[in-house]
Amino acid sequence: MWLDEAPELCLSRSEECEILLKETIAIGQKWGLLGSRTNPHLAEIGRRWEADILLLHAESFVVAGGCVCFPSSWNLQEATGKTLNGVHGIVPKLNEQIGKNIVRFLKRVPEGQAYLRENWGLTRTDELNYHPTLCRLRLEGPTSLDEVFLRIEHQAFVRLPSGILMGIRIEPVPITEVIEKAPKTARRLAGQLRTMPTEVAEYKSLASAKTWLPESLLRALGNTALNHFVVPTAVTLPSALRQKIRPWAKTGAVQHFPSMICCCMSGSKPSEVATKIVNFPRSNTIT
Repeated sequence: MWLDEAPELCLSRSEECEILLKETIAIGQKWGLLGSRTNPHLAEIGRRWEADILLLHAESFVVAGGCVCFPSSWNLQEATGKTLNGVHGIVPKLNEQIGKNIVRFLKRVPEGQAYLRENWGLTRTDELNYHPTLCRLRLEGPTSLDEVFLRIEHQAFVRLPSGILMGIRIEPVPITEVIEKAPKTARRLAGQLRTMPTEVAEYKSLASAKTWLPESLLRALGNTALNHFVVPTAVTLPSALRQKIRPWAKTGAVQHFPSMICCCMSGSKPSEVATKIVNFPRSNTIT
């Protein structure tokens, strides 16, 4: 387990983390995920909950700490102590386009509600841990589609009295499965890659894939014509699948948070069908 092998890479906490950790323990006990008489350390919570967690200070939205075993090419230690704008500073145009919306959204998350969004990437393996020190294989040249994985990052946000508890769960999906079960999504993904700005492709380590993967996807779909493809503002799987993964997004009920993204005390995995949601974030919204 990564948490046992490299705790110095997975765990980080600042002085501001202490009160947020106590509040996380309290809400975990309320959910029934932590014993009522226990006072677990951050590492213990990381072992018992499926999702990686980040704790954000309410006023400054500084990353106070967390337990992140499966980062998507970022370093928790480098992020701790930075504001969200500081963390997102390396993402091309993100602060410029939606930085204010992100902060506004987090400020408005009401107590007793949880919100879900997804981020995405493409990788050459289905490894969960993509810490930058591991130097995982990248999609640097034409390769078989059997080696391409859509990396979905499910994110959930819950209000704490002094900040925000953020849960992150990684879901790698073989691109061949996307082609088979959701061809419209695969076609839209090809269009998004084709038109992705160069600086964004470089940030996502997709500069090479941008040149060959769209054509490979469309060949697998039986259509090589991209010239007249219209790129949508969002890419999703069929609504029936989306409703299975997002039922609590409609109600906003915080009690759904542990069952959908947090708890794995039994060791069970989420339903394969229920987790195949791909909702690419629009450029002008965070929700």
